[in-house]
Amino acid sequence: MLWGAAIMILVDHLLGYEGGQFLELETAGLVRSGILLGILMLIPVFIIWLAALFIPKLKNQFKKQTK
Repeated sequence: MLWGAAIMILVDHLLGYEGGQFLELETAGLVRSGILLGILMLIPVFIIWLAALFIPKLKNQFKKQTK
């Protein structure tokens, strides 16, 4: 995870040196707002994280009920 963050920061800095903006608030894609795009990208991450937390707990509860 830290390697991914380091690569993203490196790319952002390289784009900044080439004259591009470091942080952009507008995008040219389907979602026009950069802030909204960031939030939309985090939603699946949180869903997967919550699933990873609750699935083992549900499995343990199911095992206890079947015994």
